[in-house]
This record gives sequence, structure tokens and C-alpha cells, in this order.
Amino acid sequence: MRFPTVGGCKGGYNPTDNTIWLIIDRWCRKTIIHEVLHAVSYFACGRCTEVGKVRLLNEGITEFLTGYILYRNYKKCYNVWLNGYVDGCDDCPDLRGVSCRYCRLSYGYEVKMVYILAKYVGIQEIIDLFVYKPNTDWRIVYQRFLNKYRMKDELFVGGKIRHSNFSERFKYAIIDSFELDEEEVEDILKSDAKNIIDYSKL
Repeated sequence: MRFPTVGGCKGGYNPTDNTIWLIIDRWCRKTIIHEVLHAVSYFACGRCTEVGKVRLLNEGITEFLTGYILYRNYKKCYNVWLNGYVDGCDDCPDLRGVSCRYCRLSYGYEVKMVYILAKYVGIQEIIDLFVYKPNTDWRIVYQRFLNKYRMKDELFVGGKIRHSNFSERFKYAIIDSFELDEEEVEDILKSDAKNIIDYSKL
């Protein structure tokens, strides 16, 4: 546990020593789930940490799966996560009767991007791309995924990770692979997440 510092940070996962830390009076169930997902991902301690620096793949999928877990198991927390209510989540530790502003969805653009992808590949494919399996090379998992859906590799160029504008390039890879309308995708990404995300349809 740590005391609050400047900014809105609620907690974090440190891949260097494989630890989770939480900010006193700022964390809730969503924070715990999000950080535990980091810890079990391919991008955690001693694994594919360079890919973990790619915001869409790391934070985007982490927060998307956080929402899915809340949807399946903690409906009150899920409603706060998606709708951004300031009050109403009486299931969250340390925030009972105070406020749940810390439980709201983070990384909205990236989450919406992952949601668009999940609509066409299913949640299990997203989980397989993210959750670490011992003795498994993430690059092989990633390449199989690309091959299965005939998606262009926008992450690696000449064997090295190309960080610049990855989310934008990956967006067009999704559009091309699933023959989507570019304007409709742009409208989704610009819309409020609560009007877009519906796990019951996945």
C-alpha cells in the first residue's frame, strides 16, 4: 500500500520485481483486477516486456478484460466502470458510501479498439493473445493470430517493434482484414464507450 501522490494513479504493477502496489483510499476492485491481469500477461515479469510497452496491446487488452471480468462477476462495479458514475458501487473495498470515481473505465480509445476486434474474433482469441502460457513464445501466438485472420503485421518491422502510431496502423489492419467501413469504425472510436461496449454481444 502507498499513500496518494500527485495525479490520479490508483495502483500499478511493477514487472521488474513482479509486485502490485495500491494507493490508499484510491483503489477498488477494478484496480485489483486490472493489475492482476498485468501480472498474468505475456508482458509481465521476465516475459515479453518490450511488447508490454505498446499501449494498445498491454493497457488496452488489460482494461478490456477487466471490464469483461466485472461484467461476468460484479455487475455493480461493471456499471460504474462503464457508465462513469461517481457513486453507487457499494461492493468496492474502502470506497463504500464515498465515491467510485476511481472505478471508471481507463484507456477508452484502446478498449474500444480491442472491442471492435473482439466482435470479429471472439473474447477467447483476445485472452489467448494476452494470458501467459508457460513455455510459449508470444511471437508465435501473435503470428498464428495474424495468419488466421489474414491481418497485416503492424507491430514488427525488420524483427523490431515499431512503436510509433501503432494503434492507428492496427486500426487499419482490422478494417482491411474484416472489410469494415472506415467511417463507421471512426465513429465508434469517437463515441462514448458506454454507448458502444456490450459484452453480451460478444
